[in-house]
Amino acid sequence: LFEQALRIFKDFLLFSQDVHVVLLCPSDLDSTLRILLQVPLWSQRVTYLKGSALIDEDLIRARYELAIID
Repeated sequence: LFEQALRIFKDFLLFSQDVHVVLLCPSDLDSTLRILLQVPLWSQRVTYLKGSALIDEDLIRARYELAIID
């Protein structure tokens, strides 16, 4: 999960200042990713939510209706 998250951060956040990423994952936040999300570069622009994209309530919490998909 850490390597996937880091790739997402680099792909989206380093090239666009106005992007906010929501990670919706069924597992608890592990300690490595928790440390990464505390880095100021990422902490203001990434939200981690425990949940599933297959569950409507989780998508609502993630505010999927605001997502921009390219």
